[in-house]
Amino acid sequence: MDNNCHIQMEQSFAHVPIKQSKPVFLDKLRKICVHINTELNTLNSKLYKRFLYLRDQAFFKLQFFAGDRAHDLSLCVAQEVKKLPDGKGLLFCHTVGKTLKNGKVNEFVVKKLNEEVLCPVEGLYRYVNNVGVMDIDVTKGFLFRALDASRTKVLESPVSSSGMSERLQNYLIELNIFEGETPHGIRGGCAITLMSTGVASCQGIMDHVGWLQKDTCNRYSRVNQLVDSTSVSSLFAKVADADFVKTHEISDKLGNVTSLDQAF
Repeated sequence: MDNNCHIQMEQSFAHVPIKQSKPVFLDKLRKICVHINTELNTLNSKLYKRFLYLRDQAFFKLQFFAGDRAHDLSLCVAQEVKKLPDGKGLLFCHTVGKTLKNGKVNEFVVKKLNEEVLCPVEGLYRYVNNVGVMDIDVTKGFLFRALDASRTKVLESPVSSSGMSERLQNYLIELNIFEGETPHGIRGGCAITLMSTGVASCQGIMDHVGWLQKDTCNRYSRVNQLVDSTSVSSLFAKVADADFVKTHEISDKLGNVTSLDQAF
């Protein structure tokens, strides 16, 4: 029995509930994106700040609508991203990640949204195209890059999940809406939104996010807590509008991905 199992057993005997990350829902994600847009529109010539804002908005939007691990997303390379034939979305083929071993691949689709400020596809193209104008090429190698210690040069190495956690916390603190969230909570917010709005089954969420066990899906989506809850509809009325009923489209799968063009 490994150390994690021992810890979980001790917690069970002590009646200590397993602490879950506080979910990040669309209302807070929207506020972050609006804040970033405002900063980009008023920004001076500091290159590193513009790069960070462009990278961050793309990262957080994509993580929410993919339900991806922050660590796995940070290791995404541009060559893994393909354009859908209709031009309305992107296909990601993760080959590196926590559970991706022995040739396993996690494939997921993100589609364009009507609300541009939250659209993960628009956010990613905005990032890639705008940093390209700044002579920063992210169309090969790691998609989400880190800065050097002096914060004056974009490195070829990936941003860390801890770095993105700090960035998320900083935005929420600036907006005075921080409640202890981390990027892990974005993953939870995705699962809860999909489950409680009824736009996807547990298996559909598992396929999209890349979970192998139903128990994992149930834990992240809080399905047992939501089934008998009378406050679910009022909760999600605050974080999703009619446009987001269409988010079931992000779980679409393609049979043959080899024929798709590179996204960038």
